[in-house]
Formats: sequence, structure tokens, C-alpha cells
Amino acid sequence: MKPTKFTEKSSTSLCCPVCKRVFCEPVISVKCGHTFCKRCILQLAEDNGNCPLDNVLCDSSTLVPNRALMAQIDDLSIHCCHGIKSNDNGDTWEVDSEGCPEIIKYGKRDEHESSCQFELVQCTYGGKLCNSIRKSELDRHFKNCTHIPCPFNEFGCTFRGTQSAVDSHKGNCSCSSELHIQTVTMTQLKELKSAHSDLEQQLSSIQKQYQLLHKDNEKLLSIVNEQAKYDMCVSAGQYTD
Repeated sequence: MKPTKFTEKSSTSLCCPVCKRVFCEPVISVKCGHTFCKRCILQLAEDNGNCPLDNVLCDSSTLVPNRALMAQIDDLSIHCCHGIKSNDNGDTWEVDSEGCPEIIKYGKRDEHESSCQFELVQCTYGGKLCNSIRKSELDRHFKNCTHIPCPFNEFGCTFRGTQSAVDSHKGNCSCSSELHIQTVTMTQLKELKSAHSDLEQQLSSIQKQYQLLHKDNEKLLSIVNEQAKYDMCVSAGQYTD
């Protein structure tokens, strides 16, 4: 679930009586007539708990989506999830002055957040080694990233550096020779052939097991049919003890 921070304190009428937060997938329990977050009522029912409003035993067998309430919640204003951060205690969210400043409607958050340039992402080359980067800063980061691999890394080269360092290195890369590439390719081909052989053996073993199970199934069906015929004859009085 995405982190959410509303721009204003929400009315208690929009909050679940169980978790005390703004409803998430609000549903009405037909038995007591009250609205809960779907996950809250399901958990209460699983624990054989009672409705906190009228003490009626919770029942999740008849739940109806509260679409009118969901429409009200969808119209509430929130901060973009890429413009907030958890506080020091990690239990609430606060505005991030370095994040996205957009205020959006809760019901239309995906339209903005899916393409928000303030989203924190991982570097394609360095991953966690480069820490998280804003989408809008990726191009600038790539110019200085020290984890860009040599284009011959799939042939065994372990060199990494900035783009300019890689450009200088690849002309003299020992893994770029035609002989080296052919050797590595042949090794990979042998590994693929070996893996293919192992898969063929596994498939053959599965086919044999299937054939044995099929024969056992036919035997069982024959026994069941014979028993059914016998039972019918007994019912008709053709067989006696």
C-alpha cells in the first residue's frame, strides 16, 4: 500500500472504527449495518470479534462495497507519495521539502504518481551502490556514475567505471578479442546443451510417472465400475448373500 498523507485532518465519519484510519476499500457489514475497511472486518471475523460500535458478532459472509463513501474519499486531497517521508519514529508521514510538491485527488493519484519525476529509483548500473535517485536526476547521474560496466562484461570483463573511463577501456579490453568471444560463446553453448540434456531427462522421468499414474487410474476406474455394476445387481435382487 502506498504511503498517504491527506492535506487536512479527515472527518471521523470517513475513518474506520477498527483501525481509526481513513477507510481503505470500505464495505458495509449487512449484519450490523456499519462500515469498515475490508481488511479490518475480515480480520475481526477471523478472530470471532465483535463490532466495536454495537458489540454484534462480526460476520464477513455478507459484505457490500460502500461506493458512496468511497466517492467521498476519492475526492479528498493528498500529497503526492513522492513528496512525503516517514518521521523519525517511522509511524507517521510528513512533507518532504525535497520531494514532489503536487497536491492531488486521492482517487486520481495513480495518474500522477505513476509518472512522477520525483520518484526515487535505483541506478540501472550500480543499484543500491548508488543509493536512491530521483527520476528527474537519472540522466545527470549516469554522466558521473562509476558503476557502468564494460560492454564486454557478458564475456567476462569485470571493469566498471564512468562512461568516459569505459570508452577508454573497451578499445584495449582483453575480452573484446574475437578468439576470447568465441571461447566464451562455446563454453556457454556447452552449458546450455548440458542444461538441455538434464531437462530432457527430467521430462522423460515425468512422462514415465504419468504413464504409471494413468495405468493405476484405469485400474481404479475398472474396480469402481465393477463395484457399481454389482451394487445395481444387488439392488435389483439378482445377487443374494
